[in-house]
Amino acid sequence: MDPRQAVTGRTLETLLAAPITRLRLRASYALCQQMARYRAGNFYYSFLILPKLQRLAMCSLYAFMRVADDLADEEAIQVEKCRGLESWRCELESSLQGQIRLPLFHALVDTVKRFEIPPEYLFTLLEGVTSDLSIDRFATWEELRHYCYQVASVVGLCCIRIWGTKDPRTIPLAESAGIAFQLPSILRDIRPGAEAGRVYLPDEVLQASGCSRETILQGQWNESVRQAMAMVAHQAREEYRKAEPLQNYLPASGRAMWGIMMETYKGLLLKIENQGYLPGRELPRIGRWRKISLLFRAIPVRWGWKDTV
Repeated sequence: MDPRQAVTGRTLETLLAAPITRLRLRASYALCQQMARYRAGNFYYSFLILPKLQRLAMCSLYAFMRVADDLADEEAIQVEKCRGLESWRCELESSLQGQIRLPLFHALVDTVKRFEIPPEYLFTLLEGVTSDLSIDRFATWEELRHYCYQVASVVGLCCIRIWGTKDPRTIPLAESAGIAFQLPSILRDIRPGAEAGRVYLPDEVLQASGCSRETILQGQWNESVRQAMAMVAHQAREEYRKAEPLQNYLPASGRAMWGIMMETYKGLLLKIENQGYLPGRELPRIGRWRKISLLFRAIPVRWGWKDTV
């Protein structure tokens, strides 16, 4: 008998390959966790409310999205940004087919398989991020909603799988959550967006408020702009209302994570409203201590002592 042959029938090469794969996977998750810790800021600590496998999965998802955002935001000409995002898309495609070349994708592919995340969600996200390089306006609410679906709702659809539900009734709820979370971000970034030549408030909203795109591009933050922003804020609150039942389908740890995210983005919207929709040079943000307090409020939810954060 060949001395390299194990009693199980596997070759020595196969036996040696198994721990290497585990080591690579462990190193890949460690890389993603490090990226989340140093790039997600205080939001990283909300991941700690989750059990280990879910926490690592959230880190791998965040790391994948972080790189995509960085490729779109880097200081380079547009064609180079598009080339970088296309390369990232190709790496995703080849990795899902079993040909993993970059360390980060070991963890991402494991997350996709373990939590049965439809890969099209990730490709849709990349389409949305890429569209930022060529789109500078939306004509209608539906166009804006489609963009929000691409860059935010699909993230929510990935998250609910990680958090512990595949109930089809949660799909429209997660889609609404993504829109609810993205709209305050659009309002927060209206000034830097205008300085870059982008106005993401839909043309039909601007017309309804008596505002023009040029008014925003010129930085004239008058009453018509505030009315347009208020209309978008109102729609965000409607989407929050639609998304709220999602907590009823999640296990305790998922409800805790969901509650933190919900309260965080609601808090961002409230800050924007309290500023009277007047975009300042300093972007409104949720403070560190507020995020920490939300984490502590989520602990009783995590252990089933409370239902909501």
